[in-house]
Amino acid sequence: MNMISGTTSTIGGGIMNIITGDTATVGGGESNRGYGYASTIGGGGANETNWTYSTVGGGSNNCANCDWATVGGGECNFAGGNNSGEFFGHTTVGGGFCNIACCAYSFIGGGDRNTASGSYSFVGGGHCNFSIGTRAFVGGGDYNCGTGDYSTIGGGYCNIVSHCFSSAIGRCVISVMACAFHTNLLVIQNIPTSSFGLPSGAVFSSGGTLMII
Repeated sequence: MNMISGTTSTIGGGIMNIITGDTATVGGGESNRGYGYASTIGGGGANETNWTYSTVGGGSNNCANCDWATVGGGECNFAGGNNSGEFFGHTTVGGGFCNIACCAYSFIGGGDRNTASGSYSFVGGGHCNFSIGTRAFVGGGDYNCGTGDYSTIGGGYCNIVSHCFSSAIGRCVISVMACAFHTNLLVIQNIPTSSFGLPSGAVFSSGGTLMII
């Protein structure tokens, strides 16, 4: 048995689904809860949409918990955040398991146990990654943490970037300054052998010695 108390709301099928929000939709599935105005649950089980225009596509035990939040699917994912002030709404989790996107415009593509808690922060996937700084980016890998604003971790294992506008890739790399690239080992190939035509700041090889213009 399904239950609707919101006006102009729709439940397409399934069992034990509940809608209390107006103009909300539950396509089917079991034990889904559509509480938000104009919210949508496609199907699955035990999913919740709690705020205006929030969406859960499917999966199980997923929660869209702020305005315009979206969870595509997966299990035990949470897209939510503070529903007041500047950092508000529009969070997204594509899928995976136990991922949390909890600040305005934060995004997690998939993977498991990832967290995007900075505004406009991004985690592509992987395992136990954290994107905490404003507009911080973690592409993937395991146990990476970007706390600096505009920091970037392409991937790898156990890297930490705490300085703004810095980046890292590799294994157990820790940033030491802002506006810098950090890695374990850097190999440069096909280096120019003269400075001709190169701009200021470019690197070239002079008799095997690296030179900076």
